[in-house]
Amino acid sequence: MKVKRKVLLSLGLILVASMVMSACGTSTPTPSAPTATSPPVDTAAPAATSAPVDTSAPTALPERVEIKIVDWAAEGVNSWNDRWYKAFEESHPNIKLVHEQVPADRYIETILTRISGANDIDIIISAPAYTGNFLRSGVALELTPYIEKDADILQLDQFVQWTLEDYTEIRYPELDEPGQYGLPLVIFVWEFWFNTDMLTEAGLSTPQRGWTWDDFATICEKVTDPANKLFGYQHANWLLPLWPWVWQNGGEVLTSDGSQLAIGSEAAVEAFSFLQKLQVEDNVFAPPGQGYFFAEVGYDSGNAAMVTRGNWAKDLSPNWAFQWDVSYPPTGKIEATMGEQVGLIINKTSPKIDAAWEVLSWLMSPEGQEVNALQDIVPNTEVMREFGLQAAPDNVRNIVVPLSSDPMVRSYPVWYRPNYTPDDLLAELALLWTGEAQASELLPALEEEFNEALSQPLP
Repeated sequence: MKVKRKVLLSLGLILVASMVMSACGTSTPTPSAPTATSPPVDTAAPAATSAPVDTSAPTALPERVEIKIVDWAAEGVNSWNDRWYKAFEESHPNIKLVHEQVPADRYIETILTRISGANDIDIIISAPAYTGNFLRSGVALELTPYIEKDADILQLDQFVQWTLEDYTEIRYPELDEPGQYGLPLVIFVWEFWFNTDMLTEAGLSTPQRGWTWDDFATICEKVTDPANKLFGYQHANWLLPLWPWVWQNGGEVLTSDGSQLAIGSEAAVEAFSFLQKLQVEDNVFAPPGQGYFFAEVGYDSGNAAMVTRGNWAKDLSPNWAFQWDVSYPPTGKIEATMGEQVGLIINKTSPKIDAAWEVLSWLMSPEGQEVNALQDIVPNTEVMREFGLQAAPDNVRNIVVPLSSDPMVRSYPVWYRPNYTPDDLLAELALLWTGEAQASELLPALEEEFNEALSQPLP
């Protein structure tokens, strides 16, 4: 069955989401890279002396190497793209990190073009929406030999397992060769965020771990007041907050081998039907079509009591004019929530692979992990428990630090075929929130349509 496509919300939402996920500000012109210079060498002859001269000592400092790192975040923002640069350069004076912003809407195309042309990129920072393209294009260096050499330094056995699998054939079974093609930098886990002013007004408080879908629906009903544009939840046609509902109901997004969609299952249909009823029939969700961030009627504007977001939402909190709190996600048949990450890939044709590996090796070591753990979630669970989120408010730290290594956190499902991407599925799902289609009919039809395409080899 071929389902009629209607693109209502997805393109602009995904672009905004990727920018906010990285806590970046407005785009800035791409900075020009500073010119590499070698430290000055004193070539003057030594003064005459009767003491013996140590001819084994080096006569010059090693040349300083520039490593170009690209991501989509603007310079100077309070985010992962510049939190660790200074600490790294202080411990590695022979390496200069040069950051370049590539606009999110042209990120994949620009990087692949640059690598095949000027080849002036050494490290690519990637996110779930980008990683598969880089791995499938064959531009990523296979890191296993480097990891084995530095195993004692890296301590990858302390890492959350799914963060490593996101760069392997486990997540991308269509890769030609097995291996580790990237490493995680920071993690984002998805929690529930609450407008406690609205909860208090309704005689409610922030729910504790173990609260249920029924509790969620009850809160939505008690706080919703459409006449005053107040709603229980800011729903969004966005896959990252949608998939946890499927998992919480005991369903799966993909088949066990990761090659096919499983969204037509009874569990998935039940989850989407639950949300659809609250949106279309009960009208306790903010109206569809509102932007996910800073909408006129939404969580950030103080008009919705709850929203599902990653821990990066703490960077938005200074803009909120209401009291807020954080909790674990609600429990359906099981506990589950989304995990996503920003990671690093080395360009396998870079002429500076050894220096690029020095960057990754330091970042994955306890020393580098401690630097990032002060403000972000890092994959090393031991470091996270000791140092995690010291710069965050207590209510965020007390939820996010233990949640970051909890088995309920599951990796973002990934698949790709031209014209059958996650964005294409998102466009189809928009019909649910306007009531133009029923979950019980739409999801099985989409599963059949998409799986027919996914069964075909990539061109």
